[in-house]
Amino acid sequence: MNYRPCSIAVPLLIAMLALVGGGQDATAQPLEIGEIEAPVEELALEPDTDLGGRLAVVQGSADAEGRRYYAVDIRVMSPTVIAVFADDPAKPIEVSLHRTVWNRPEASGTTDAEGNYEFTGRLESTVGIWLKAEEPSDYHLMLWVGDPVPVEVPPIFFDNDRPVKQTAKE
Repeated sequence: MNYRPCSIAVPLLIAMLALVGGGQDATAQPLEIGEIEAPVEELALEPDTDLGGRLAVVQGSADAEGRRYYAVDIRVMSPTVIAVFADDPAKPIEVSLHRTVWNRPEASGTTDAEGNYEFTGRLESTVGIWLKAEEPSDYHLMLWVGDPVPVEVPPIFFDNDRPVKQTAKE
């Protein structure tokens, strides 16, 4: 008896190996981008006793190459604030936020006339923060991740006689 492989078996096996063997996007952790190797540092989020949630504050100096930071384990149900304060407002700092790779920013901006930049919103998993400046500029960077916001979802009932959805009333 001759056995012939099924025509679907080989492509299916290749697809399964691609999923298991690293078919994932690179995360916003240290990545090389061409000739640029800007320093990178993980932000250690520590419990914030005043506001709740977790907080990281660092100070540094940005230049044309920039400084990169990243934080992991951020949950989408947690409010997040990223703030950059330039020590000298006359020396603006470019800020870019990255979700998956360093060479594609998801959001960007520059410190304003007072030397401030702020992002407020929700993030998921990992965030990369890249700070650059045309001339050396000192800054303070703050990342605050709040406690998850509880969400109550009312139960949904289906009536067999009617396709209309009704929520439970308390």
